[in-house]
Amino acid sequence: MAGFKKRGRNRSLGNYKVNNVVHDKVKRYDELPIEILRLASDGSGVGYIEGKATFVPGMLPGEQGVVRLTQVKKNFQRAEIVYINKFSPARQPAPCSVYPQCGGCNLQHMTYETTLAWKKQWVIDSLQRIGGLKYAAEIVQDVIGMQNPWRYRNKAVLHRDSKGKFGYYKEKSYDVVVFDDCLLLSEITNKRIKTLQRVLGDSCPEVRSVIFRENRAGEGLVVLNCEPGKYGSGETREKADPEDGKIEIGQLGKKLQQLKKEREFSTPECILMVSKNARPSGDVMSSGDVMSPEGVMPGDLELDDISGDGVVNTGLIEQNGCKLDDGCKLNDREFNNGRFYECMGDLKFNVSPYAFLQVNPAQTLKLYGLVLDWADLKGREEVWDLYCGIGTITLMLAQKAGKVIGIEENPHAVQDAIENAKENKVENVSFVQGKVEDRISALPGSPDLVVTDPPRAGMEKEVLESLLAVKPAKIIYVSCNPATLARDVRILTGNGTYQAEKIQPVDMFPWSRHVECVVLMTRL
Repeated sequence: MAGFKKRGRNRSLGNYKVNNVVHDKVKRYDELPIEILRLASDGSGVGYIEGKATFVPGMLPGEQGVVRLTQVKKNFQRAEIVYINKFSPARQPAPCSVYPQCGGCNLQHMTYETTLAWKKQWVIDSLQRIGGLKYAAEIVQDVIGMQNPWRYRNKAVLHRDSKGKFGYYKEKSYDVVVFDDCLLLSEITNKRIKTLQRVLGDSCPEVRSVIFRENRAGEGLVVLNCEPGKYGSGETREKADPEDGKIEIGQLGKKLQQLKKEREFSTPECILMVSKNARPSGDVMSSGDVMSPEGVMPGDLELDDISGDGVVNTGLIEQNGCKLDDGCKLNDREFNNGRFYECMGDLKFNVSPYAFLQVNPAQTLKLYGLVLDWADLKGREEVWDLYCGIGTITLMLAQKAGKVIGIEENPHAVQDAIENAKENKVENVSFVQGKVEDRISALPGSPDLVVTDPPRAGMEKEVLESLLAVKPAKIIYVSCNPATLARDVRILTGNGTYQAEKIQPVDMFPWSRHVECVVLMTRL
């Protein structure tokens, strides 16, 4: 590192050295040499300056260079790259043109194999450090990756800037990053984004964000979220006929009428809806996130199906048949009254616009396959499915169990789950709407197996206490957050009631810092 020189100042670096050497008065905007030793779980490179952990986004282990301090705290500091003079062999050019600005991906600057290796290490680190599992390295398997880790997402939420442009949020910011082609989305979804941008232009400012969904057949669901109280603001909105519910929606209606003439948005290729009372986009989500149930509160959601004549109605939308690889068939007239379906295995699921669905269909089948394999059901068991969403895992479990009960807070998802059970003629299931922590203690019976797939915050204290009280023979925990997973595993295994037997990470979100895990815990 002796060859390093200061760029942009005349002051020399003096006695500054790499890693754990104390020196005087390190402060913000100083430019200092560093060597990266590891990756933090947010994808940042970690080295040490003045003995203090320094986080540098974009640098990889083994790389050396000069960084500029952007934040100096008592126990850590953050920095940005000035230049790198020794590169890691794992480094690759990021194929995305807006990768440095966009908050959707964190790991495109390294090879895919490297991302999988570090995700496994992050899981092990969390389970050892937070979960107290000293043997974690022995039971955490290699991450199940993708053969082609691109264009895998079935959902995107785009936000709109003051000029009417759509894009993702920049990380830790509400600044909108506009892109030409998101490599995580299919080509048809990218086309829909471009077409929507072209048709709307800078008009209809009440549209603040847009949800794009796509099923495995390539059919789309697009929901335009309007700012509360501003849906059609300043425009004539006359009720044409109180009996059939048709309402003129002014300029936005005209734009939607134009949009429906575009191939990507035409019936039956795509369902187009408007949410009149969705919360402002800044309160809901950022790029890379899956919209949570809190994005729209019960009673606040009003969705209008937009037909080609520029008026609101709830008419039937027809859908041509489409055979999917996994055996499920989307038949004619599937999109009845604006319903959007997805298939998994031999089951078909109705998905409400604001209901949760895993964003990576190919990896979801692998994930759920693991759950079913580890459950090893014989046909007589009682199963509880916590945080069950629209009933995907629930119905799959019900095909092999005696009885399954699902609990879900989101009322839209619960309604989907009930309809999905009827649609698939699965009768040995029931669903409870409400917070899991409020409902679990009142459930009748005693489960043989509990499957839980909580949000990133993990399970609440009351849920963990209930599980320890009912003591099912097995708990299968599906998690998208290794830190909260480790916390909960520590509680469940800490008193000798359960033992973690198997831990399988699955790469549900290639090129991001996120990793999904399935954990099998058995009662001792």
